[in-house]
Amino acid sequence: MILAVAVHVPVSFGMTGALIVLDDLESGTLAVVRTSPLGMPRYVAYRLTAVTVLSAAGLAVAAPLSGLVPASATGALLLAVLLGPLMTVATLAVASSRVQGATADKILAAARLPAGSGMVAHRGGRVAARAAADVLDRAVVAGPRSS
Repeated sequence: MILAVAVHVPVSFGMTGALIVLDDLESGTLAVVRTSPLGMPRYVAYRLTAVTVLSAAGLAVAAPLSGLVPASATGALLLAVLLGPLMTVATLAVASSRVQGATADKILAAARLPAGSGMVAHRGGRVAARAAADVLDRAVVAGPRSS
């Protein structure tokens, strides 16, 4: 049960963060961000930071309220916080629309990301964030796909 609480909260925030970015992509907001001084890497960093902070806050509230997580599991909860931004990056790496994002989220959440945990291994996640920014940048340049 500890795993259920520790994984569910950050994964939920990660899914939501990815769907917000994909919504921005489909609405054309990212085209504006791409040409602004903010740029895509800072936009992605902002979104990933927000997901990380919300995941930490969510776990700080949910873990004690559930009564399932002992105080000795604090270290595991700190590691679980990273599942939020990891879920966001993993979803953005494979999806280019909200529908694809929702599908990817369901598949990735069902698998609980066992093989994807190495994505944030280099330089504190900057490689993964840069890869997500590059994928979004290419999607903005390509424009919306016709259904």
